[in-house]
Amino acid sequence: MSYRLCLVLCVAATLGCAETETSTPVENDSQINKNRESLSPVEGSSRVSPPKLSEAEAVDTSTTPGAVDQAENPSVGDGPLRTESAVVVSGESEIPKSGSPQTQSAFSRLMTRVHQAIDQERWEEAGHLLDETLQLDPKSVAAQDLRQLVTKQLDRLHQQDSLQKFAKTMHAEDWAEAHKIAANLKTQDPAVLEQIQRAETLIEAEQLLDRLVANPERLSRPSIQTQVSRLRNLIENVDLGSRVGEKLERLNELSQRWTSPVMVNLTSDGYTNVILRPGRNLGRFRTQTVQLMPGEYELIGRRDGFREIRRSLRLNPNGDPKTVEIKAIERF
Repeated sequence: MSYRLCLVLCVAATLGCAETETSTPVENDSQINKNRESLSPVEGSSRVSPPKLSEAEAVDTSTTPGAVDQAENPSVGDGPLRTESAVVVSGESEIPKSGSPQTQSAFSRLMTRVHQAIDQERWEEAGHLLDETLQLDPKSVAAQDLRQLVTKQLDRLHQQDSLQKFAKTMHAEDWAEAHKIAANLKTQDPAVLEQIQRAETLIEAEQLLDRLVANPERLSRPSIQTQVSRLRNLIENVDLGSRVGEKLERLNELSQRWTSPVMVNLTSDGYTNVILRPGRNLGRFRTQTVQLMPGEYELIGRRDGFREIRRSLRLNPNGDPKTVEIKAIERF
């Protein structure tokens, strides 16, 4: 009996389920998709909100070093926090951040020292202090104006010092050093410009004088006498000073000696052609007198059918007249 009752109940339950499925409308695809989208990324799971902290717990969390920064910025490590009061480290000294109270205080102290240095005309010190001041505040108009003032004063002092050194070297007749100093002078003073021109002239003149005096035997040559004439034109109306003046006197003395002609009496046979080197062709003669400048010469005698003959001739300055025989007498 009980078995049959159970069987009947099962059949009835099966028929009831079939009717329920037939009466329930089928959901379309769009409804299914919406249901799927409403689910959380984890299938079948519901999202759980984190528990709210109490005020005490919130306070404890905020006081933990690095907690807030690590929550907002995961890249922040466990190191100390960076704050707005941090300073920029440069070398061994720390320069406060621009616009900070430390910068303003340092700037004020430096400006005070700058004014004190300017009042006492310590221009070099003022310049160094202003360089430090402008590092703290490069846009400070007051510091820039003072820097221009100090620069002008330093230039003026440098010019005065250069003028004193120039005058000292000119007095010492150090023309080359005076010319170097004059290259940095900024002046329109006619007297100073005249001294600068004098230094340039004396440098050139002394160099030429040294070359001429070192080789006096060349003074008898026409080309060298041309250089002597140019030198005399160069130094005309110029204050030579003692050293260059002494060199010029020495040159004049040597030039007079080496440009005073010496009498030379030549004898030959009338058949030999005589040539003077350096100089000219003297031709054939029995006797001839020539005036020659001191120096080294050579006499050459040539005659057809005879061997050539040569005679060396040295004439010293202010020397006595000389007699030289030159004729070709040895046959081939």
